[in-house]
Amino acid sequence: MEVCPFKELMEVEEEICLKMMLWRSLPEWEDLTHQWYQVSLWLGGSTVAYAYGMRKKVRNGEKEEDAKQTKDKTGLSEVSELDVRKVRQVTGEYRGRVNHLMGASEEDQHSDVLFHLDSRISLLEEKLHVLEALTDLALHPRHWQEIDASQSSSLPRALTLAPVDQLALHQHAHALQQVAHIAQIQREWKIGSNK
Repeated sequence: MEVCPFKELMEVEEEICLKMMLWRSLPEWEDLTHQWYQVSLWLGGSTVAYAYGMRKKVRNGEKEEDAKQTKDKTGLSEVSELDVRKVRQVTGEYRGRVNHLMGASEEDQHSDVLFHLDSRISLLEEKLHVLEALTDLALHPRHWQEIDASQSSSLPRALTLAPVDQLALHQHAHALQQVAHIAQIQREWKIGSNK
């Protein structure tokens, strides 16, 4: 019986671990994105009346933890809102996994599953700037009018990720980010002038 060198055994174990990471990551990512597509985004002050009331509490100086409630690792809270910062963090973690998997194997050994996971993560990464712009606390009704005008239609105030896809809002990321940036400057100016 031929004895397998210890080094080769370690390489096989490492390869198995990488494949297990890949095969676990894909269904985890699919589950996370499925959950994220089911909930509303906080939009410029409100999505639903309850969410608006919670935002009002934050603006009136109450603790943000009380207003937004606790979230689990998916970025979802009891108010069925999507925490875009948490989505960005989790997306970054999965991007790190994919980059690690890509770097750990030869380019000609990358599997279709790895390419599929990479493309799915890239699709959400494209939307992150839009999600951050749409959920900016500085947005007021006048900013929403600008956003609606730039889209040639009104965005639903109970916006989920599905309409973000359907309306291809990632193609309008620059315009949306500009409106959010202007809103932030106006908020900072107002805060500065009230001091």
